[in-house]
Order: sequence, then C-alpha cells, then structure tokens
Amino acid sequence: MRKGQRKLADNYIRLLSRAHDGLKKALALGRHDIAKDLLEQCQDAAIHLGGIIEISESDKNPCIALLEEYCEAVYQIYEKIGRKQRIDANKAYKNLRKMVIQAGNIIKNDTDTRTEAVFLPYKFS
Repeated sequence: MRKGQRKLADNYIRLLSRAHDGLKKALALGRHDIAKDLLEQCQDAAIHLGGIIEISESDKNPCIALLEEYCEAVYQIYEKIGRKQRIDANKAYKNLRKMVIQAGNIIKNDTDTRTEAVFLPYKFS
C-alpha cells in the first residue's frame, strides 16, 4: 500500500469512529432519521475503504472480510431502526467500534507501506 493510500485508509478509520460517536448519541436521543443517515454514511465509507485495500493489497487481505462483516452489522442495525425495534445504543456502538478498531490494527500492522521513487535524468547526452 502506498503512503497516500495508507493515509486515506487511516482517515476513513477516523471518520468511521466519529460517525459511531454520532450514531450512539442519535440512538440514545431517539433520532432515528439521523441514525439511519449516519449508518448509510458508515457503509459507504467502509465500501470505499475496502476498495482502497482491494486495489493496493489483494482480495485475500483479512481486512476485506472484516469490512464485509462490518457492513452486514450496519445493515442489521439499519433494518432494526426501519422496523422500529428497540436498539441498545451502547451495544451497537461497541460492536461497530470493535470491528473498526480491528480493521485499523490490520491496516497499521499487517499491510506493507511502499515508497515509490521516480528517477528523472537531468541531462541526457
């Protein structure tokens, strides 16, 4: 993974963490419209993060499977909100946060960062 891609992946991880904080507050206050919007944004961010990892690493990176599991958990919460079922805000927050922290640790520890250099001749004779 290139440095720029790694930095972008780290930004997505931080974005997801902030979205989880907002989701917890929205669920606690009963603002289901805001919670559904945040869940959509979380899923989009996870899909983009998975695309970055897929392009730079491979399909077999364990982070891809973890992000798919994360998207499924987000979808389940979204569906519960749509069916007006009771959702424990703390449990949902901890579950989503745990998966994002694991994905961040995989990106930080298990992916190699490559530096690419371009050599341009100054004077050709």
